[in-house]
Amino acid sequence: MKKRLALSILTVAVISLLISAATLALFSDKKEVEAVSFAAGTVTLGEPTDVPVEIGPLAPGDGGNCEFEIEYIGSLEAWVGYKWETSGELFDGLLGLWITKVSATIENNVTGLSETITHEFDEEGVQVAAADDVEADALLWPKKVGKLNQGDKARFKVSYMLPWLAGNEYQDKEGTVTFKIYAVQTAHNEILGFPISWQ
Repeated sequence: MKKRLALSILTVAVISLLISAATLALFSDKKEVEAVSFAAGTVTLGEPTDVPVEIGPLAPGDGGNCEFEIEYIGSLEAWVGYKWETSGELFDGLLGLWITKVSATIENNVTGLSETITHEFDEEGVQVAAADDVEADALLWPKKVGKLNQGDKARFKVSYMLPWLAGNEYQDKEGTVTFKIYAVQTAHNEILGFPISWQ
């Protein structure tokens, strides 16, 4: 019986302690951390400048260069590349007008330094490349120029030629070249110094 009485007293004491602890006034404090804002970056190209509108009239053996520049205005570092499409009878056949070389010079907005990369092409538009150029035959992908940051510029110099052997079938023919400049983020998009995807 003494054990039951002791157990009952102990139970009442524990319950009383829990009730009194719940009603005690405790010093405390709470602070709210200011909201953290998140913003996605951008990959954006400016409008091309210094784009030639018309070149010609051309005769067999004529060649030359045309140039244009594009500024990168996005906030994320981006890969920049190019691709072109031709149309018109002046580009038809193996003796038609062809793009022989594309040089792109990247001008760093911060350091003022520049770097040039050059791709040479045969009369069919296939890149003529050194043995270590892993993208030489990758015509489905844009040709990589390099990485640009906000304010950097890429100046493109496009060389063309109408072969000496172009015959009378090319007289009074016309054609156009449309250059497409691509930009895609570099973050999480690189393998062996090349973009994994241009999408």
